[in-house]
Amino acid sequence: MDYPVSLEKTRQYGVRGIFATVGGIAALIVGNIIAAPIIGPVIGGILAVTGIYQFFRKKNEVQASAVVSLGVGALGIATLFAKHLVKGFASLAGVGLIGFGIYNIVQFVRALKSRS
Repeated sequence: MDYPVSLEKTRQYGVRGIFATVGGIAALIVGNIIAAPIIGPVIGGILAVTGIYQFFRKKNEVQASAVVSLGVGALGIATLFAKHLVKGFASLAGVGLIGFGIYNIVQFVRALKSRS
């Protein structure tokens, strides 16, 4: 028997679906921008310095964005050595996030149907 899915779980599916899909699209865009010959290392350096600064501020709200900023900065700097590897990694991450987002959107629609 199909029991209705709780409101919390339904909301969780919807939020995950939207943010993962948008994050995947953003990863594809950022991967293509970072792979540019001059722009990638410059943006990577700026993001790495910003991430280090945010990381040492010791505020809990900023820790997650500091790690993300530092990671993207490291990828930007890594384009100096392995441009195609970085672009492939960003594309793989983008496609994976889009797939995860679509899965959660489908679960969200199923949860909404079970509640009606």
